[in-house]
This record gives sequence, C-alpha cells and structure tokens, in this order.
Amino acid sequence: MKSITINPVNNEIYAFEKSSFTPTSIFVRINSSDGFGLSVFESELVFTAMSFDIDGTIYLTTSDKRLYKLNPATGDTTFVANIGINVGALAIEPSTGELWATVDESSENDRVYKIDKTTGDTTRIGRTELNKKTRSLVFGPEDALYGTTGEEAQVSILVEIDKSNGMATEIGSVGFRGVFGMAFKYDSTAVSVESQKPTVPHQFELSQNYPNPFNPSTTISFAIPENANVKLSVYSLLGEEITTLLNGDLSAGYHSIDWNSLKNGKLISSGIYFYSINATGASGNKFISTKKMILLK
Repeated sequence: MKSITINPVNNEIYAFEKSSFTPTSIFVRINSSDGFGLSVFESELVFTAMSFDIDGTIYLTTSDKRLYKLNPATGDTTFVANIGINVGALAIEPSTGELWATVDESSENDRVYKIDKTTGDTTRIGRTELNKKTRSLVFGPEDALYGTTGEEAQVSILVEIDKSNGMATEIGSVGFRGVFGMAFKYDSTAVSVESQKPTVPHQFELSQNYPNPFNPSTTISFAIPENANVKLSVYSLLGEEITTLLNGDLSAGYHSIDWNSLKNGKLISSGIYFYSINATGASGNKFISTKKMILLK
C-alpha cells in the first residue's frame, strides 16, 4: 500500500496498490480500527502518489509524469497537466493548499518541489541532501513537513524537511520497513490541557498483539478498569509456559508490554504461540483471556 491519505471532509482513509497482473492501480479504502482494506475500484492509470486536498478532492500523479484530480466517490479522474517529473510522494499543506512533491528518479533523487494544482508548473525548493528518495510526505502539527526514506527491504527513517530550502534532518528509525505512506489527522475540536482527565477503561480487555505476525518483537496491550493483580504469560502451541512477562499489581488504566521472543535469553523458533492474561481486581472481579500470535523468521 502506498500514499495513505485521509479525507479531511469525512476522515475516511485511502491508499492505492499497483496490480500484480496488469499495469493498473487499485484504489483502496482502509478501516482505521483493524487495518482491513476494501478495493473501491481499479484504474487504468498507474498511480505514483496521491494526497487529499482540503475540499476532499484527491490530487494524484502517474508514471507518465502527469497530474490528475480524482473523485474518490465515483473514481472519475480529470487530467490537469503534464508535470515533467516522476513523483514519488505528495502532500498538500493544509493552511495554504499548496501541493508538495518529492521525486522517484535516478539522478538527484532527493529533490523537493511544489506543483501548481492548476497549471502543473513545478517549482524546485531544493534537495534534502540525504541522497535518498523520500518515499512519503505528510504535514504534521503547525504545518511542519515530514517524510520517510528507505526502500521496501530497508527500515524507514523519519525525517523533517525544511520548507524554505528542502534540506532534511533525520529524526530516527520508525521500526518498520518500506514505509511508503504517512497521514496526519487534524482534530477539529480543541481541548484545553486543564479539561483533560486520565482515561480509565470501563472493562477488562486483552488486545491483539501488534505487529502480528512479528519478528523478533511484538507489543501486547491490555486494559484494567480497577487496580488489579495481573499475570501475563506466553505459551507454546503445546501449552508449555515460555515466559512470564508480568506478575504483580497494576493501577487501573491501559498498559502494554513488549516481548522480544526470548526464552531464557535465547530466541525461540518460528511458530504459533499464545499469550494469556489472568487478572484479579481489587473488588474481586476476575478476568482471564488468551489470544494467538505468530512468530515468523
């Protein structure tokens, strides 16, 4: 999946993937709660990048160096202009509506541009000076411009790009390979710091680990609505206890713990494992739940 983007009108999430069988692109809507992707339509255009505008229109670029507008409801595309560059990532600055782009080319592959959404004219801002392709772009808080570098088999690096000259500063690893899309959701409702209160869950809950499948580490999250004694353990497919991740008293709230697939200091083999929580609340309420996870190497 590439160029994940959020519709600011209704907060729906979209991305695209290139078909494995034909030179086409598949437009996908993504469920934010579980990551499930639903194919909306297939286009004969070969997309290279796309981004929502503030009015809910999508601007997209194609492999033949053209700029289009896309109606996500109907799938209709409108040709805007030839742009003369092979775009690798797009982002629209929320406060100005300006379209920013990076390139997917062999020479000077770290260039940063602005693209006129009416004429397709490009203005070169500069280079990130990282000598790497910027694979995704997104505007974050206060319209700061961020991106990621790193190919599909490489762990991606988050960078911040100076909008005045295109130079980038590496922030750090995101921990995942091939991050070719980022999106930032703006909250239209401002909440003062004074009015914020700690969130306490209404019930016990054990969440699915993430990522899953994983290699070599994963995060297990759970919620307890009251102070409780909690034991969290990992078991093999045969029921052997591999390790106890947690065994003690915790306060009410949301908690998470990482497991690096170790047993007695040694990495365990690939396969199916289970993690189980056994919690007893201060009121005497008990909660037991088990979920499956998969280790792949």
